[in-house]
Amino acid sequence: MNDASEAIDRIRHTELAAARRVQEARDEAEAILARARAEAGELRSAARRSGREEAQRHLEASIASAEEQAEQVRLQGEEAASLLIGSARQHVADISAALVTAVLAPPVEEGK
Repeated sequence: MNDASEAIDRIRHTELAAARRVQEARDEAEAILARARAEAGELRSAARRSGREEAQRHLEASIASAEEQAEQVRLQGEEAASLLIGSARQHVADISAALVTAVLAPPVEEGK
């Protein structure tokens, strides 16, 4: 029974660690996006000052594409993390159910 409790604790610890890593990845992605947006703003200003409308349109399209790709990566990361956490929770539930079954099962008589 102690082994089951330890297994549940390990799975919960893994779940918490995964949640922390997901949050760290989100924070990092947000910081990268913020820097990219700031740089994009500077590039937009430079393109406007240069008077090159074609270059500015190309830049805008590139920025929009990069932002869309970054959002897709963020969503995929959240989905993967959600699946990992859901799997860990299911393992905890399975172990808990097995533990309850083991505790509630009638004792097995030796020799039978």
